Amino acid sequence: MARLPAGVRGLAGVSLDDERQETFARAAPDQPLEQSDSTRDRTNWGFYLQGVAMPHRAVQLTAGGRLDQNERFGSFWTYRVSALAFVSGFTRLRASVGPGSGAGLLRQLRHGSRPGIPDLRRSGRSAWKAA
Repeated sequence: MARLPAGVRGLAGVSLDDERQETFARAAPDQPLEQSDSTRDRTNWGFYLQGVAMPHRAVQLTAGGRLDQNERFGSFWTYRVSALAFVSGFTRLRASVGPGSGAGLLRQLRHGSRPGIPDLRRSGRSAWKAA
């Protein structure tokens, strides 16, 4: 098993999303509910790593990455790098940068006779923040 350098903490994890959606409707107000569309489902998973170090007692650095596998949009990875400075007992300065990414909701996807959003794509953007 690999050891992290002194003063560095690590975190690793996995995520699994198993989504299922069923749609029901009434042909008329006095009729019972019936399944109106075939069932939608998808399974997505992700793996992430993050490291945190404090090279100085007033500075904390964080770096992390995540790999996602989405049934519809394929594999993609994202990262985040951030710094935190403890300026005084009441003031902290933060800065971070990294791309954001996300898949559409299950109800937004085209499926069978349901229209959904025909050209739905995985969302992605780069961002930075300082506070």
